[in-house]
Formats: sequence, structure tokens, C-alpha cells
Amino acid sequence: MSYSEVNRSNPQLLHTTNAKENKENHKRPWIRFWARLIDVILFMLIISTTIVIINPSALNHSAVLFWFLLFIWSFFEAVLLSTWGTTPGKWLLRIIIRDLNGEKLTFVNALKRSLIIWASGLGSGIVIILFITLIYQYNIISRNGTTSWDKSGKYTVTYTKIGLLRFLVAILIIFGFIGLCILGSK
Repeated sequence: MSYSEVNRSNPQLLHTTNAKENKENHKRPWIRFWARLIDVILFMLIISTTIVIINPSALNHSAVLFWFLLFIWSFFEAVLLSTWGTTPGKWLLRIIIRDLNGEKLTFVNALKRSLIIWASGLGSGIVIILFITLIYQYNIISRNGTTSWDKSGKYTVTYTKIGLLRFLVAILIIFGFIGLCILGSK
């Protein structure tokens, strides 16, 4: 059974966005934001903890470490999207990204997509630009129902119902990370 056949038979399917199909009540920019935030949090926690264990002085360069890890995440995301078809945050919040044939993205397409997101969605990791690009892309998805990178790549984004347990786990990850940041700053 192909992915598109599963989509048609899935009663939990909320919406699929692509360049052809955009409905006002199915735009979900915040779900996408939280999924990416969860991905970045988990990745940065694992990798930065490993780096700090190996070299504790890396904490003295936290801005550089943040920029570097955000860039490197693009490559990890591409590997995950092309092999598993999802990332931890997208899996948790039930976001599926496919090409127009309903297949997982190839590594090259996933990497292109991830690097475009790093540059035009996350402002290349430069904090002030990051906020500007996030607001800009939020406005694009709110207006058009899809992001500029998914529209140009002709990728299909499917949302399904999240459920209470997944919602609570997402909240726990996000607020747990905020709590660790507060504890770490003391």
C-alpha cells in the first residue's frame, strides 16, 4: 500500500499542505515550530553534553557552539528524513514530510531542504536574524499554508492528531530544557 493510499484511509489525518492545496483552518505553523524546537533541543543536549564532557572549556564559547550545532543539525535532520522519514520532534508531534510521490525525501533533497531552513528559516543561527526569519516564515505559512522551502521543493507536509500523551511529552521536553538552562545559568 502506498503512502498516499494510507493517507486517504487514515481517519486521523488532519491536513496535507503542498503548493496545490492550502486551507485556512489547517495551517499549523506552531506545531512545526515546536517540532523543530524539540529536535534542536534533543540534538543540542546530546551533542553539547558529549562535547563538554570531552572538553569542558567548550562552554566558554557557547555562542559558537550553538551556531555550529544548529548548522550540523541540518545534516543529521537530512539523514533522519531520508532514512526514517521523520525526526524525533516531527514523530512526536505527528508531522510527516514526503515528496509529491508520497516517498521519503532522498538524502540530497532532505539536505537541500534542511540547509534552506537553516539559512532562511533559522537565520543561519545568527540570533537576531533568527528571530526575523522565524517571524517572516510564520507569516508565509499563515498566509499560504506552507513554507517557502516546502513550496519550492514541492514537499507534502501531513499533520495528524497529536493526542494527550504526545502533547505532555512535548511540554515536558520544552520546559525541562528551559529548566536546565535556568539551573545552568546559576
